[in-house]
Parts: sequence; structure tokens; C-alpha cells
Amino acid sequence: MKETVAQMKTVLTNVAKKNMGKIVYALFLTAIIETVLCAAVLFPTSKDMNGIYSVYISKILCAIITITFHFGFQSMLLRMTKNEFVTLGFIFYGFKKPRIAYPAILFFLFLSICMWFFADFVSNTLFLSPNDLQVSETIPKEIVEEILAIRESVIPLMIFAISTLFIVIIPFAFTFHFRLENQNKSIFWAIGKSLILSFSDFNYFRLIALAISSSWKQIIIAIGISFIIAILTIVKVPGIVVMILEFVYFLNAYTALILIYLSAPIMYNELTKKTKIGNILSIEA
Repeated sequence: MKETVAQMKTVLTNVAKKNMGKIVYALFLTAIIETVLCAAVLFPTSKDMNGIYSVYISKILCAIITITFHFGFQSMLLRMTKNEFVTLGFIFYGFKKPRIAYPAILFFLFLSICMWFFADFVSNTLFLSPNDLQVSETIPKEIVEEILAIRESVIPLMIFAISTLFIVIIPFAFTFHFRLENQNKSIFWAIGKSLILSFSDFNYFRLIALAISSSWKQIIIAIGISFIIAILTIVKVPGIVVMILEFVYFLNAYTALILIYLSAPIMYNELTKKTKIGNILSIEA
């Protein structure tokens, strides 16, 4: 019998309560290390914007670093879900086990690049082109520059984030987990298994429901506090008040993110049957 969203939420809540401190440290440490490594990669190209290929290569390297840490983070969460021994060192699992990690990492890198080209294409197709704005004599120059800045950065980024979430992240949410537990299988097997599990029994939507139902309170609190901080900043209230609110925002935002991250390994573990066949763990969705 398949587990309901409510049952999986109960399991998720228990896992989160037991491991929240360790997960927060792991997520915070990952963010710091990613920032330092990506800054080190991007810094040489920041001085030479004419070297467009070096800029692209640096961005791809940053994407690989980010996805590799996410692979390690998911391996840590999966072990927590199974109540297995785990340390903060598992965030480096992707770097330690490249043969296992990088086929999956390169697959997600390829999909991410495709999504970026898709976002750029949609942005160029649906919104006014630079030439349309520049030849218009009715729009002030300052407004034109602001619109162009939004069109060239914010809009493609929003389209990229939304399309990546619904086309890449959710359908392939279980790829890392199948890969981690079936290391003798090919990456294409793990990808196929993730797709089968995602699109059977409405699991695509149940994963969304599990993530939202587990984190909606923290999300609402974080959004509300962000608005309050913006207002207090404008009216110039004492800085200590803003600092306290920023700390509360940080706690709720990180908690919501952790609960969302936990949704995939929880659902994977609850919806798969596991049987030992020799030394290979065969998982049937």
C-alpha cells in the first residue's frame, strides 16, 4: 500500500526533529564553501569580460561545484532518513566518489544548460527586444535602461528557475537516490527509475504537496518578516530590531529549505521496495 502525503509528512517531521541541528550546520557549511570556491573560480574572469569563453567555462565549473555538493547533501539526508550513521563529511561525498557522482552530476549540468537556453529563448521571444525599446521616442532613456536590465537578467533567471523546478528537479528528484543505492547500475537506469517513480500514482504532484505541506508555515513567516524588514528599513528604526528580525527570518527560511530538501529522500524511501540480490540492492518503484 502506497503511503499518503500525510503519513510521509509525519515521517519527514520526525526525521527533521531528530537531525535539524546537523542539517542546518551542513547546509550552512555547504553555502560557505560553495561561495568561496565559486568566487575563486569566477574572480580571474571578472577582470577580463572580453574573454567570453572563459566566463562561460567558469560558470559551468561553479555549476558543477554546486551540483556536486547537492549530491553529497542528498546522500546525507538519505542516510538520515534511513536512520544510518552520518557525519557532516557526507557533504563531500560527491567529490570523494566521482565514479558514482559525476555521471549524475553531468546529466543535471546538461539539463541546466538546456533550461538556461530555453529561458533565454522565451525571454527574447515574449518580451520587447532591445531594438524595439531603443527606437521608441516615447520612453525615457532611464526607463529603457531599467527595462533592458530586467529583461536581460531578472526575467531569464525567473524563467530558468521555474522551468528547472517543474521540468528538471521534480521529474528527476530521485535520480541521486537511485544512483546512491544502486551503484552497479548505469546512470540511465537511475534516470529511468526516477521518471517512472515520479510519474506513477501522481507522485509528481504528491512530492510538491509533501514539500509545501511540510514547510508552508516557515515560508509564510519568512515572507512576512521580509516585508516587515523592508518597511522598517525605510522608516529607519533602530538597527537592533532589524537584526533580530533578520535572525528570525534566517531561521525560518533555512528550516523551510531543509524541509523541502528532505521531501525527496523521504518520498523515495517510503515508496520503494528494497530486496537484497547478492551484493546489489535492487529497488523497484
